[in-house]
Amino acid sequence: MPYSILESFTWGVPVIASRIGGLKELVIDGYNGLLFEPSSVDDLVDKVKRLIKSEKLLLEMRKNAYKTARERFSETTGY
Repeated sequence: MPYSILESFTWGVPVIASRIGGLKELVIDGYNGLLFEPSSVDDLVDKVKRLIKSEKLLLEMRKNAYKTARERFSETTGY
């Protein structure tokens, strides 16, 4: 369980993560963060630029990241 992602979500911070292992189970592409293809620097750069260019997208993902933390990983869910 990548706790750094959970901590980010708890603070309402969307995550840009590689599309590998458990990361893609937590980060929902375009909802609470963005996923890039492993070993693709160009794809990673594109994802970062996408968030920098769209404040609306960033704000929506911030809200969804926090929502994910509250709904999936809280005292009431047992995590």
